[in-house]
Amino acid sequence: MKKWFYLAASVVITSCGGSFLDIKPTLNQRVPSTIADFMGLMDNRDMMNRFSSHALGLIGSDELYMSDVQYNAFPVGGTSYNYQKNAYTWNEIIYEGGEPMAIDWSRGYTHILWANMTLDGLENIAMTNANRREWNNTKGMALFHRALNFYNLAQLHAPQYDNESASKPGLPLRLEPDVTAAVPRATVAETYDRIIKDLEAALPLLDDFPAVVYRPSRWAVLALLARVHLQMGDYAAANDYSTQCLQLRGELLDFNSLDLTQYNPFPLNGEGNPEMILNTTVGNDIVLLSSYCSPDTTLYETYEQGDLRKIAFFKFNDQGIGEYTGSYDGGGFDQGRYFSGLATDEVYLIKAETDARLDKLEDALATLNKLKQKRIVEELFIPYKSADREQIIAEVLLERRKELFLRGTRWADLKRLNREEQHAKTLIRVINGIVHSLLPNDNRYIWPLPLEAVSLGEYEQNPR
Repeated sequence: MKKWFYLAASVVITSCGGSFLDIKPTLNQRVPSTIADFMGLMDNRDMMNRFSSHALGLIGSDELYMSDVQYNAFPVGGTSYNYQKNAYTWNEIIYEGGEPMAIDWSRGYTHILWANMTLDGLENIAMTNANRREWNNTKGMALFHRALNFYNLAQLHAPQYDNESASKPGLPLRLEPDVTAAVPRATVAETYDRIIKDLEAALPLLDDFPAVVYRPSRWAVLALLARVHLQMGDYAAANDYSTQCLQLRGELLDFNSLDLTQYNPFPLNGEGNPEMILNTTVGNDIVLLSSYCSPDTTLYETYEQGDLRKIAFFKFNDQGIGEYTGSYDGGGFDQGRYFSGLATDEVYLIKAETDARLDKLEDALATLNKLKQKRIVEELFIPYKSADREQIIAEVLLERRKELFLRGTRWADLKRLNREEQHAKTLIRVINGIVHSLLPNDNRYIWPLPLEAVSLGEYEQNPR
């Protein structure tokens, strides 16, 4: 077995400052050696599920806004806060150096490290008839988590995938647990190729459905493959994978059945929610706390009469200030629990969009209305109708915004839709009388790498 930092980097890996290159094992830390040990690493939800790499995308997208009062009250000083405030106005400089481990880059590569540790460890354990299912599931989970984290990081730190960007710098593709090994940045095409290869390899290894909501399954692989191919603009493949996913299980939660008097009406941890495919959540970055941001009011007004999401997703205080309360994790953001995982509602929207883009308009309408019917007061639901391809696509995209609010998908959507003139959008924020704007396809859609990563890896920095 390779001599590397098996320490399972333990729980300290996400809480300590500095780089995980500095982590050293201690004598009382057990070195994983059995399939059960490695399954335990992958089942560690606090490590693998709780801190997804979505914070910069949530901060930079058009789902939340800060008033002057909120912005001016934001803590000053200390790199823990500065990069978040810099990101809100899409500054040329985001990272100032010395940021904590709890940033998207470190979170993502920590998850990748644990996946690589598991994949490497399994090479030293013979697969037998007795342990085949457990061995396969453990490997499949590790491959899935590696692919998921490469994908999340690519949405933040790599250009939007297309023919023009394919040869541009993507991510360092760390595929082994030796964190001291020099790994250059792969191209965008190589990054997505790795993501797809890992998912395709995981697909036959996993059980169809998860034993718990935090565990990857074939159901989750199909959902993620649909998401990845949609982002790449491969609508036929996205349509195929979304169809397979919903054929495996395509239940929807009827919002008419929810107790909307509850602060968050969704089941705690997502357990019991029939739409829950895989539960992951974003870390509790301070800029995303309700004290410092509010839901976009323009988007809020797009919810039609009788749309139960207006009540399920949003609550307003006596001053009329809104707060998002609709995380599918069932918890509040003060607990670091904005849902960022996979659910069937997103898969329905992927299928509806790709149906429309592939000129299967009746299928697109049927898929879209099946979802909408579960969101509208029963007696007020009117099926959406149109014979115009572009109108249907626009309606589906609006539904994506309303349904997937604060799921971590909006930043990726902005990047891909900016390539289409009819869907491109300029983002504008006004803070203390100063107008900040982000034009479609601006370099600032590609977040910079942390300064320490550039220095240690000798990476080319993303242009701003």
